[in-house]
Amino acid sequence: LQCDVCKARYRSYVTMKCHRRLTHFRRRDIGFKFDCDVCTRRFRKWEGLRIHQMMMHGVITDSARMQMYDRDYGEQCPLCKMFYQGAHSLSEHIASAHADFHGKLFECDECERSYRHYAHLRSHKHTVGRKHNAPMKFKRK
Repeated sequence: LQCDVCKARYRSYVTMKCHRRLTHFRRRDIGFKFDCDVCTRRFRKWEGLRIHQMMMHGVITDSARMQMYDRDYGEQCPLCKMFYQGAHSLSEHIASAHADFHGKLFECDECERSYRHYAHLRSHKHTVGRKHNAPMKFKRK
């Protein structure tokens, strides 16, 4: 019998099934959705694939660049739909990639204030935090 994934040959069905399960369909591979199209390495995050390709292959392939848009974690840029690990990374991205954008993307969830940079929102929350945590009847508008 022949493995349909790698074409390895086995004498019994049980041996081939065990090979497939251990070699090609391991439980630890769950969550690895970013594949290197140059070699067989797989990654949980796109950043891991990007770093791997630059370090091992010297270039990020077009296929890997297309996988960049399949990320579904972190903070998403509302302007270009790319994902970043956190609000600070997103803020840096907006400042460099969308320097001509002058809107305010970071909104306080307690009041109507909004800021262009995440650091400014964080500072706002730190300075007026006590007012935000006060009972509703004591809040000022």
